[in-house]
Amino acid sequence: MVREGKDWKIISEGSTPPAGAELRKVQSTTLADAYVLRGRPSEPRALAPRNVALEIHPLADPTAAGAKEKLPLEILYLGKPLAGALVTLFREAGFYDGRKSVGETVSGADGRLSVTPPDAGRYLLLVRHRDSAPTGNAPYYSYTVALAFEAM
Repeated sequence: MVREGKDWKIISEGSTPPAGAELRKVQSTTLADAYVLRGRPSEPRALAPRNVALEIHPLADPTAAGAKEKLPLEILYLGKPLAGALVTLFREAGFYDGRKSVGETVSGADGRLSVTPPDAGRYLLLVRHRDSAPTGNAPYYSYTVALAFEAM
């Protein structure tokens, strides 16, 4: 990361930071969950939170998501609600319109939010969070978590 004023910005691999910039090493962790079942999950633990790192925890069955219906979720970090997490909803681009980003929302004080797929199709939720590392080679961890589902 490179400091820009009071903020830290991730610089992409292979990029050169500005001369004299304050730098910090970051370790990145990514988790991707896909809910592509037809019907209901047979195992109740399929939707249970893991209580580690960053998570998108569905509060309803994502395999039953419907177009124009709210899908309730909570964002958890180390098993606790994460307030103010920016969540971006993407959809598979249509054949002709090319639109991919559906919108963004922010989790509430209780880590909860809902997303509403505007029409039938495949969707991806994306959340990122940075925090000081508990241990390791880098002083900061950057977490990215994605959840894929299909709205019917």
